[in-house]
Amino acid sequence: MFRYPNGDPVWIPPKTTTTTTNYKWYGCIGARVNNGKLVLNDESPNIKYPGYVWTSQKCLTEIVPLTSDEKKIQTAITGMITSRSGYIPQTFIPNGMMWGINVLSSSEPYSEGLTYDPGNQRPRKVIILMTDGLNTRRINLTGTLNTNYLDGGALIGDTNSANAAQRVQTNTDTTTLCNYAKTNNIEIFTVAFKVDDGAAKTMLQGCATDAEHYYDATDSAALLAAFSGIARSLSQVRLAR
Repeated sequence: MFRYPNGDPVWIPPKTTTTTTNYKWYGCIGARVNNGKLVLNDESPNIKYPGYVWTSQKCLTEIVPLTSDEKKIQTAITGMITSRSGYIPQTFIPNGMMWGINVLSSSEPYSEGLTYDPGNQRPRKVIILMTDGLNTRRINLTGTLNTNYLDGGALIGDTNSANAAQRVQTNTDTTTLCNYAKTNNIEIFTVAFKVDDGAAKTMLQGCATDAEHYYDATDSAALLAAFSGIARSLSQVRLAR
């Protein structure tokens, strides 16, 4: 309210401001959920992965598709990060297995891989799964699709903290993925790095192709020895063939 010198009142409307928040997809995706169940194979490329949008980059290092370009691979390894401001990842092993399968598979979302060979020789497909802990996350099977991100709340396919009972289900999902990979004759090495949880170790042992494909690394030296052993195994098998 304002008054002229003669005392007459004049109404002045309040000043308004408009704020625009820009959301963008930075490559972050969740897990596929279909009919309330987690999709644990690569046989349904028509079921899409949900993409998550944010106001800033929160994703970690992007996956490198299959390539014979060693320099590209070395650059990607050197540039790997484990966290970003505002986002600290926790452990959800099924995602690692799923994307390992995706990269090796000839079906989308990556198509660089050749079709599976029943003998796993031409091509030979190998997954090395390493973790430094037990599963601490679970997939949210209910909620909203990510098109409703402005409303907030839980998003289908996103990960949430898992309690003890929910970790059992996540371990089961991990085993299901490992078994699916084995049905396609993918060779699986697993490495437990400083893992002190019995259930997690049992899961990793069962995930491996056999006992000789499982490594329990209690320190950095043992971890290096594990990967050296894996490298020798791959090299020796190739020479034998």
